Amino acid sequence: MAKFIKKCPHCGANLRVSDEWIGKTIRCLACGKQFVLQSSKNVNIADSVEENEISAKRPYCGSDHQSGAKYYSECGKDALDKLENWFGWISAGLWVGFIWIFVKCGLWEKLKLWSFVLVGAGTIFCAVLPYMVRKILSSVWRPSQEDVRKGIKLLSAILVAIMALGVGYWWASRPAAPQSAAHRPAAPQAATPAATSQAPIASTSSQKKRVWVTFDLNLPGGVELTMVKIKAGAFMMGSPKNEVGRDDYEKQHHVTLTKDYWLGKYEVTEKQWRAVMGMGNNMFFLGDNLPMGGVSWDKAKLFCDKLNKLFAGKLPKGYRFDLPTEAQWEYACRAGTTTALNSGKDLTSEKATCPNLDEVGWYRGNSGWKEHPVGQKRPNAWGLYDMHGNVWEWCRDWRSSYGGEATDPTGPATDPTAPMCVGDRVLRGGSYNCEARACRSATRSCGSSSVGGSSDGFRLALVPVQ
Repeated sequence: MAKFIKKCPHCGANLRVSDEWIGKTIRCLACGKQFVLQSSKNVNIADSVEENEISAKRPYCGSDHQSGAKYYSECGKDALDKLENWFGWISAGLWVGFIWIFVKCGLWEKLKLWSFVLVGAGTIFCAVLPYMVRKILSSVWRPSQEDVRKGIKLLSAILVAIMALGVGYWWASRPAAPQSAAHRPAAPQAATPAATSQAPIASTSSQKKRVWVTFDLNLPGGVELTMVKIKAGAFMMGSPKNEVGRDDYEKQHHVTLTKDYWLGKYEVTEKQWRAVMGMGNNMFFLGDNLPMGGVSWDKAKLFCDKLNKLFAGKLPKGYRFDLPTEAQWEYACRAGTTTALNSGKDLTSEKATCPNLDEVGWYRGNSGWKEHPVGQKRPNAWGLYDMHGNVWEWCRDWRSSYGGEATDPTGPATDPTAPMCVGDRVLRGGSYNCEARACRSATRSCGSSSVGGSSDGFRLALVPVQ
């Protein structure tokens, strides 16, 4: 078997061939084009061409091959090496883009533990995929340099197309911006815009049945946090025995609050959290106007403490920023109502979709299992939004059984020994992943002070020092 050099009729590259291939169709490994090897004047490798000349004109592979068959195989190996590397990088890019879209679309929050399983499995798959593709291609295809260039262009185009579709999907499914005041549903008594002030200096809004005030608290970075004044008063705390969805720990009793206080018009948002804390305990921030979820009771208290230092000497005498007590929260939520919802209506269903709750809150029946920007539902009569659903709201108290008639109750001073949620702090209002019954004005829940569930948030209060 004689070996000789044959020039490619298409690109002029010097190819090592064998006389066994004469009359057969072969492919040039430099340009990828095919031609029939004809018997003609050939140059014997050993006799007519020096090695340095052959090396200089050898195709891109650069290996020292001993036969045409080996030359063909090894050049194909180098092409597959390049293709595998590019495929690996493109797979990694696609996977990172997928995770980003996965989080931005709220699926991470929805799947919870399964999110970590999915990401782990996908990462392993993307690491192994390039090797698997190489194995498959090496058994059915021997690519040339030109094939590699075409493959890279094709994979790059696929990457761009998939990322464009992903970004488009995220853009279409992103949470809508909060509605302007002109387009929000009308409330029985809605708050008017408040005047802005560095310190909490109030502006007055009057209604026929109620006079109340609001102020915009200026946080670092020019971020505003609007608070509503809640006037002192009395109410029946808890729920009547015939209320749909009632729990045994909602014993109805008379409560009197003797001092005015202020409560956030909305739940604390991600933008407001970042302005004060400079960071978040969520893996990702999902939107400036979304309520800050995943916050523990301890972190919520730290937020309040930082505000007290920031506005030291500027607060009304005898007041401080804090979480509301359970009684303060329910009094403000009810806004004079005695029904399950602060709209003056009761639930029509405990678990399924409830049209009455749809008007005032985000819950399992209408949320799509994700948080929504604050202020999109109807406010209560005192101008407070999202008191039902969206995220749970921490209260200052330890959770314990209700007693009898009380004045300015704060709950137990230490961890109670009542046979319910021992060692936990109170959560009120329900959330986007709760059934309708868990979003009533009287609903009580609890959680460990050091752990923030994915749907746990809070509402800032300015309260009398107790």
